[in-house]
Parts: sequence; structure tokens; C-alpha cells
Amino acid sequence: MSHTKAHFPKLAHFYTNNDSDEFPILATCVFPRHIETLDIKAQTKLLRLLVLATWPQTEHLKLTLLPSYTDMDASFGCIRHLLKSAETSKTAEVAISNDSFVVEQELFAGIRVTHLRLSPPVGFETMVSLVDNMPSLVNLCVYDFESNTVPDKIVDCSNRLAPFSSKLQQLSIDCLDDEYPPVRTINAVVYMVKRLTQLKTVKVPISVISVVGLLNKERSMYPHLNNVLFKFTDDGYLDTRTLDIFGNNKY
Repeated sequence: MSHTKAHFPKLAHFYTNNDSDEFPILATCVFPRHIETLDIKAQTKLLRLLVLATWPQTEHLKLTLLPSYTDMDASFGCIRHLLKSAETSKTAEVAISNDSFVVEQELFAGIRVTHLRLSPPVGFETMVSLVDNMPSLVNLCVYDFESNTVPDKIVDCSNRLAPFSSKLQQLSIDCLDDEYPPVRTINAVVYMVKRLTQLKTVKVPISVISVVGLLNKERSMYPHLNNVLFKFTDDGYLDTRTLDIFGNNKY
């Protein structure tokens, strides 16, 4: 028996927020060859329906994995499938909002992502690996940085650190740090900023404001520091101060 197909020849923007009961028809939809925006917020059930559809190339792709108690490997497998529609896109954003998801760099191997937002815990080595192995990444937000994973002597080095092979321009790091002062988080931020030569903005908690003074002393060895702005926040959302490398207020 033949199935009726739904045609959307003029569709420019597609958005769904986990409305899984409405989308079995997607497997038979016919989309135009190109759309402007594809924005999907979904749990595993909806993702499995969405991968059955043939998606067009899109200019701006945004995928958000919502909290779920189902198979996270299957969920991310679906996300990888959907990212194929972003191979030539201007932006490909992925947000993992499930705190139980285990973040590993290998999950992102071979897929193009420009913006990555991570709510699950992320350790130091994982963060470094993500930055150094995702060449298209320009914006990384880590909302639960595990400061206890930072090695003791990552910044105790008089030699210049080699730059990452990265285009990252914006880095946000937040953590629930029991240590005060948060020495390990400070060391991690200093280390990352030194190696990110295209960085423009760093957003970190106000508790690590001393990074500006530490990095200012090394401007001659890392001249890109002159182009970096530091946004310091109280709670991860509210901007309280924006400083340049000289400690000057900018906004």
C-alpha cells in the first residue's frame, strides 16, 4: 500500500521541541533541497523518528539533546546522523543538556560542529581534547568543569606552550568548585588561553579574576593575549565585569 507524502516546497525554517507524538509523518516528508534553519530539541524517542526523514542541507543547524533516561549512545548516534545535513552549513550547534551524559572527544570525531554547549561534567583532558580535535569549533561552553581533574603543574613551565590547532574564538568555563581560591580552575583557564591563539572572549566565574594579572605578565610570549576580553560572572549568567589583559574595564 502506498503512503501519502507531505511536501513542503517553500519551507525555510523547521523547529521542534520534543513533540514526538506529532512526527511519525516525518519519515515520508519531502523537503526542499535547502532550508535556512533546522532547530531540534529532543529526547531519544523523537531523535529516532527524525533520523528516518531525509533532511535537506541547512544554513544553520541547532541540535539540543534534552534530559532523558534512555540510551545515550543511541541518542548521540542520532545526532551524528542529523549533523550530516550541516556538512556545508555556516553554523552547526550542539547542546548536551543531559547531565548524565558521558562526554568523550571520540563522540565528535569526524563531524563538523561550530558551537558546543555541555551541561554534563567535563574533565580537563576531555576539554583539551575537544578543542584540539574539533577544527571547526569556534564556541565552547562547559557548564560543569571538573577542577579536580587538572594536573598539578600544567602552568609551571618557562617555555612557550605550543598553540592548539584550533579556531576557537569564545570559551566559557563554569564549575562548582569547593576550593578557594580555585587554584586548579585558574591554572586551567591560564593554560587554555595561552594555547588558543584566535581567542576573542573568555567567560569565567568572578572567583578566577586573578587570571588577568597572571596572563598580563606573559603578553610578550603570547601576543594574542592583547586581543582577549575576559567576562567575569557571579552565577554563570550575569556579566559583572569585562576586562582586557591590562585589567581595564571595557563595558
